[in-house]
Amino acid sequence: MIPDGATKPKKKLTTSQRPTSSLLACLKEEKHSRRKGGIYQKLQIEMTFNSNHMEGSQLTHEQTRYIYETNTIGLENTILQVDDIVETVNHFRCIDLMIDRATFTLSEAFIKQLHATLKTGTSDSRKDWIGIGAYKKNSPMRLEVLKQCLLSRLQNRCKLCLPPITQSR
Repeated sequence: MIPDGATKPKKKLTTSQRPTSSLLACLKEEKHSRRKGGIYQKLQIEMTFNSNHMEGSQLTHEQTRYIYETNTIGLENTILQVDDIVETVNHFRCIDLMIDRATFTLSEAFIKQLHATLKTGTSDSRKDWIGIGAYKKNSPMRLEVLKQCLLSRLQNRCKLCLPPITQSR
């Protein structure tokens, strides 16, 4: 028998009823705890593979995942560009930087920092004309104006059109 005046036990919240934290908070927590198999790991592997693939990297999705998970590369009758491996590891660092600075205003200096981080240790970093973390040394002034315009549009679009990942839904 239940005594008169007894308080009913609270029901456990279902997954859909739990308060949702922001994606950014989730990414930061998983990054900090080094959690395996979460959205942070998925983001690292998918973004790195797809970004590097668009730039011509020959690494497979599986090789990208293996580098992320083990910090090694297993080769079996395969020839790979060292730059593909270095840029993959550097890309993981760039994603961490973006997560850490997600609430900051996007700036030209930050874009240059990401570029410098991405290209550190690659063959491009030994080419004077590339301008790691800067504009190409031989780029015309018009290119700099176009980059400023793009940066301005990205900042405005982020403010006006896209919900920031730092807010809960």
